Amino acid sequence: QGESRALAGKGTLRAIATFRDAEGALCREFEHDRTDGSAIVAVACHEQEAWQIRIAVAASRAGGEFAPASSLESIEAYLSATGASPALSLSEEEKALKEISESR
Repeated sequence: QGESRALAGKGTLRAIATFRDAEGALCREFEHDRTDGSAIVAVACHEQEAWQIRIAVAASRAGGEFAPASSLESIEAYLSATGASPALSLSEEEKALKEISESR
């Protein structure tokens, strides 16, 4: 949660939160700040042994500052509609990610 990683000339990826949907799938909300100044806010869930994007929304930047108001509203509506659990704690997130990596 909150961890950022550089993407080899393609910007930065930052994990926002990890949670489970109503079906129990492990999901992660993340932001991709692209090198062209644009940004994407998205949710991906782990299913059938791979991460699948469930929703992605373009976010705007105002004067170089991240301004995600409408993007966050779309993501919040999606999370509510899918019955997302509250964000996992860091230890819960680590355990869930470890389980996924061990199941491969």
